[in-house]
Amino acid sequence: MTVIVIPARAGSTRFPGKATAPLGGRPIVQWTYEAATRAHSARRVVVATDCDRIAEVCRSFGAEVVVSQGAYTTGTDRIAAVVARWDTDCVVNLQGDEPFMDPDVIDRVVEAVRAGHPVATAAGPLDEACGRDPNQVTVLTDQSHRALYFSRADIPYRQSGVEFEELRGTGRVGAHLGIYGFTPAALAHIAATPPGILERSEGLEQLRFLELGLPIKVVRAPRTPVSINVPADLAAAEETEVVRRRSC
Repeated sequence: MTVIVIPARAGSTRFPGKATAPLGGRPIVQWTYEAATRAHSARRVVVATDCDRIAEVCRSFGAEVVVSQGAYTTGTDRIAAVVARWDTDCVVNLQGDEPFMDPDVIDRVVEAVRAGHPVATAAGPLDEACGRDPNQVTVLTDQSHRALYFSRADIPYRQSGVEFEELRGTGRVGAHLGIYGFTPAALAHIAATPPGILERSEGLEQLRFLELGLPIKVVRAPRTPVSINVPADLAAAEETEVVRRRSC
């Protein structure tokens, strides 16, 4: 069974109260939950939170909720604790600030895990301006579309004569999307290991996976949806066609 877990904690550093902030008249976490339920691979969708208020809001729109008290380093660590005794073949961490995640991309991440990859994630097209935004994580891959590195920096450094469009044309640089798929064994291994120096330096949990030597398959998404990292992102999200249509 595939379970999709949406971590939604109260104490977001860059955007306190983000999970329940209104977007088109509905809380952000509800948009993410509904996107998850539209994935064909979803057999169970759960919100994992440390906050009774978030839990109450999620239950109001019909979500299954697990309230997991305790301090966890990342959303992945919280999810690992929640699913430890569940019978699953694939666990998906769909970050709560991804209200417009394409359900087909969720399915493709699950397919990658079922095909034998211990960890899978997704990346969409990256433009040059986003590559300089520390809130937009860039992923570089090898020729087999396995992750080489993730960074908040503008990577890779380009020598004179190498243009951004040439680099993007290789299909090996992308905008990382907030989704991970894991085998249960890989997830347990990650949760049992403290953050390494790369994760602590960049503040990116996926660098722990790489430091552990776990290959990460990167599936390509046809578009890079708006994610909600900071309050200013809400304005951009409100202008999306899907929000305007559902708000009418």
